[in-house]
Amino acid sequence: MWPLLVGLALTLTGWTLTRIEARVRNSWSLALVIDIGPPLLMFALFLAMTARPIFAGVITFALMGGFAFLDWVKRETLREPVVFSDLGEAIELFRHPRLYLPFAGPTRVIATAAAAAVALIALLVVEPPQWSWSPWPPLIVFGGAVGFGWVVHGPKLEWAARRLRRLNLSGDPIADASLLGLCAVQLIYSQIARDERGARRAQANLRTPAIIVRPSSAAAPVMVVQCESFFDPRRLHAGIPSDIVPAFDNCCRSGIRWGNLTVPGWGANTMRAEFAVMTGLPEEAIGLDRFNPYFAFARAPLASLARRMRADGHRTICLHPFDRTFYRRDEVMPHLGFDVFLGEEAFSGATRVGHYIADTEVARVAVDILREERSPIFLFAITMDNHGPWLPITPDAPKHERFAGVPSTSEDGELAQFLSGVRRSDAMLGHLTEALSERAGMCAFYGDHLPSLPATFAACGFDEISTDYAIWHPDAATPVRRDLAAHELSDAIFEAYRATRSGL
Repeated sequence: MWPLLVGLALTLTGWTLTRIEARVRNSWSLALVIDIGPPLLMFALFLAMTARPIFAGVITFALMGGFAFLDWVKRETLREPVVFSDLGEAIELFRHPRLYLPFAGPTRVIATAAAAAVALIALLVVEPPQWSWSPWPPLIVFGGAVGFGWVVHGPKLEWAARRLRRLNLSGDPIADASLLGLCAVQLIYSQIARDERGARRAQANLRTPAIIVRPSSAAAPVMVVQCESFFDPRRLHAGIPSDIVPAFDNCCRSGIRWGNLTVPGWGANTMRAEFAVMTGLPEEAIGLDRFNPYFAFARAPLASLARRMRADGHRTICLHPFDRTFYRRDEVMPHLGFDVFLGEEAFSGATRVGHYIADTEVARVAVDILREERSPIFLFAITMDNHGPWLPITPDAPKHERFAGVPSTSEDGELAQFLSGVRRSDAMLGHLTEALSERAGMCAFYGDHLPSLPATFAACGFDEISTDYAIWHPDAATPVRRDLAAHELSDAIFEAYRATRSGL
């Protein structure tokens, strides 16, 4: 009996760590049952598989402790807790570890995982089974869990979601996790999002205004650039060089419209701004799917800026210098109305900055496309060059670059690398506008989110969440400053396009 009690104690201790991390103040009885369910189910499944209760308790404790650690890392780097749609990125941790491990500390993660693996193997060998192994206990536990999940996500989906809504969720994952528990909020959010998804998709497809511009084979090209981590860094501190983004300044001075862009994420989650700009949908329109619209919401055809441009006679192309399957873009982009989606394969032999394809290469490929495509084209480019973390590109790279008055922090090296990336992004913009001017084309350029540089931002007293955008055309009249939300940029781009078609 005592091994079973030890295993249960370890399981409950791991579960308690998640509640401490989420700062749970109290919990409704139903939420408490939901919150404790996953660790107890894990314990039961590992126990049924091995007949070793201490082993089952240790591995459940490790998984719950790891879950609490991931939540802590995400709060520290991205200012929000783990949410259910993050599970869609779990496989990417192994496929693209450089995107994730540096934020958590690779040495710490690898050492902890190795130590846990050695301990579990040793325990599996040392702890004797409490009964003769049989395939039936794990099959019963696993089958019961799958059956219950099928019922509440299938025939009883609406009933279960209705009951869960009585918990009076705020929709703020930090507040809801502190009320319900970290495990419970994943399950509850997932259930409600699934229940609402169909109706929200249908409503989203009714929001797009009708096309009123007649298709024309003579229409000029239109390019939209989502630039990784871009914002005007002079907003951070007056000591940042005033000439750091000359091409962007030119777009603001001689373009159509420019200003700050309020984006739905901080430090990461590129797909949120991407989805908002392409669809014109505010976060409230997609509900709890807003944390990662590509996880499930965008797995069906949706009205979008690309569809509007295609209806007006443009060939729609998305260009992204990275793995086409990341964020499931290979499935999502056709649903958003793109005729062609070009990924990393379009950049064979391209120059890289660290691990990512340089923005100058994005400009080169984009310019080639613009010059080769003689029919009207809508080109959407998603860059990667200035993706964090901003580690030294070479061992002998300078650790930091000092600017007058900019406070020194532990992130001096990261800041210097980030600003180098901003310069490369600006150079890319210059090449693109030069090429577009040859065909009187239009360019919209914006940052997807601010960089995750919390120490630097705190030292500079910078607590804004917006990036910057500019809409440019070579024949624009007087530019207008107007701050926008990311979902408003879609209409702004299309209205600017209509204006250029009408001679501005």
